[in-house]
Amino acid sequence: MSATVTRGQLKDIARRALADETGTKFPDDSLAQWCENSIQRWNTFFAVEDSATIALTADVRTYSLTSYTGLRRVKNVEYPSSNDPPQPLTCRCYEDPEGFYGGLYWDTRGTPPTTLILGPSPAAGESLILRYWRAAAYPSDDGTLLEVPDEDINCLKEDIVTQAMEYLAHKEAQNAGPSGFALSQLGTEALRRRRNLLEEYRTLRASRESYLYY
Repeated sequence: MSATVTRGQLKDIARRALADETGTKFPDDSLAQWCENSIQRWNTFFAVEDSATIALTADVRTYSLTSYTGLRRVKNVEYPSSNDPPQPLTCRCYEDPEGFYGGLYWDTRGTPPTTLILGPSPAAGESLILRYWRAAAYPSDDGTLLEVPDEDINCLKEDIVTQAMEYLAHKEAQNAGPSGFALSQLGTEALRRRRNLLEEYRTLRASRESYLYY
């Protein structure tokens, strides 16, 4: 799944949906925060697949994973990385009474994983390929590409629009006049949209491979 949309483009998409192309209704800082909130919500259902090459030390079988930001779960380990085609190791508990060390196995410790454990004893100069799932990073500015795939951008847009509606309803919650009634209706609509969005995320998650890994 490709990701080609920047934070600035997502904000533009949301502003068009909110009929706020000029930016007079909603401050830019609010849109940026709602973008981040929408990615955070996406991260509760999905993950980004990533990979890294880890240089190995002779006879060392444990390696720290704490430097991998947002790591959710290891998908597989290919060792050694020089194999063509790659040879995935088998995931197996390192405390398995039937044996682990010396076999073509891998395991992790911690939730989320903090340590990778290898069954084979590496030789000097070898490396492995770690394939894993992690949270999508938050964009630092409007020019930064989102890591959320393009096919889910509409979900992010719907989330941002819903947050805008919730913001307006909360802002005028104490309004006793006719506009207050209208904004109360807006709050009800925002709640309906929020429930629909969460249900759509659950449906999408059940149909995707990433759902199997965390």
